[in-house]
Amino acid sequence: MEDIRFDGGIGLKINNIGFISVVRKKNFSFQFKCGKNKFTIVFVKQGKMKFDFPADGESFIVSEGEIIYIPRSIPYIAEYTEDETITKSIIFGADNETLPSYIPNVPVKKSSKEYSSVFNSITGINMRNTLFLASKAYELLYLMQSKRRFYTKTQKKLFPALNEIYEKYNEKKPVSYYADMCNMSESNFRKLFKEWTGKSPIEFRNMLRIEEAKKLIDSGEFTVEEAAWYVGFNNMSFFYELYNKIKNR
Repeated sequence: MEDIRFDGGIGLKINNIGFISVVRKKNFSFQFKCGKNKFTIVFVKQGKMKFDFPADGESFIVSEGEIIYIPRSIPYIAEYTEDETITKSIIFGADNETLPSYIPNVPVKKSSKEYSSVFNSITGINMRNTLFLASKAYELLYLMQSKRRFYTKTQKKLFPALNEIYEKYNEKKPVSYYADMCNMSESNFRKLFKEWTGKSPIEFRNMLRIEEAKKLIDSGEFTVEEAAWYVGFNNMSFFYELYNKIKNR
């Protein structure tokens, strides 16, 4: 007999959700100079739209059957570029200050029959059912996660360091080592790393260490001291301090 179990958390706490369906004429435009305080996923059912993101210099043309995901607090300008353009949007808020890694932190454009199917399942009957809409928001985020492309050109510069930290989190390399891997000055590396992950390089590495130590301890095959040593901690007082802090978040 096979007994397979999994116990995991979603990590994203949606606190409110809404749905908007509109039809607009060509050249209708609007902007959010400071971005929205919610996340937005727009599906173009018919026609075409243009989205400009001044902060990153990014621009997207979203055509029929495509979606665009816009994180909260991202300034943007949107314009309807064809007559009788029909859009459907799911808009949701979240309690999280720090978002789970599967949530994109940059605008993302996607095209797939799966996305169309999700939005086409939202009808006049269920569009006011918040539980149903929340399930659709999670489904869309899952689809985006399974086909990841969430990075700006600038963020991609961090890849060598991130790969190194993920693979060798137990090694005690200085920040300058990671900066050199990305051909960046240490100050610029620290700044970009903090902007993207919300943590300093050392804080991020310690977080990975604690997460791995918890897995080892929960397995029952390692003592606390063994797990701490295995992931790179020599100071048990410091380990306990970080472990309790991260575990209780």
